[in-house]
Amino acid sequence: MEKQFEEELYLNDGTVLTQVPKYPDYYCDIENGKVYSARTGNKIKILKSHERPLPHNYVTTTIIDENGIPQCLGVHEICMAAKESTWKWKEDGLEVNHIDDTRKNDNRAENLELIIHSAQYTKSVRLKMAKKKQGSAHPLSRLNEDDVIEIRQRYSEFESGLKCEFVEQLADEYGVSESCINSVIYNYSWSHII
Repeated sequence: MEKQFEEELYLNDGTVLTQVPKYPDYYCDIENGKVYSARTGNKIKILKSHERPLPHNYVTTTIIDENGIPQCLGVHEICMAAKESTWKWKEDGLEVNHIDDTRKNDNRAENLELIIHSAQYTKSVRLKMAKKKQGSAHPLSRLNEDDVIEIRQRYSEFESGLKCEFVEQLADEYGVSESCINSVIYNYSWSHII
């Protein structure tokens, strides 16, 4: 017997749940910005959400699409898809913006809007980005400024052998990935250190 899905469900307290497009087992309380699962049959349960580590702080949850593939999505994206009854806005290059930019966990419909990517970077956002922590002040940094200077110095003195072996050796020595060492060498990261 094929499972029947409703476009809207109502909780006992009168809360309206709207089905999430392409995710038939999931519903969204658009008014309060919450995602619910109906995967267990008749019982509707609210999904656990997780806050991403710095700097994003968006609330995410994992839901399973119509093909049975789990997807980790922002609750703000799920709520917008339920509100619009489609994901087409994503294909059109639009993004979900939190109107109250200081509250990335406020996923109520009234706090969300669709905008183009460049509009995400308002003056307040650009100011925050300018103040972002760089170098060893960044909480995820494994290197410090002295390490970066030493890596670049050693690379400038590197003469013989394969570059990839040299990079691999430095990565092992500093406990970071080879791509991290390459990013330091070519100034993709730590560009504030000359």
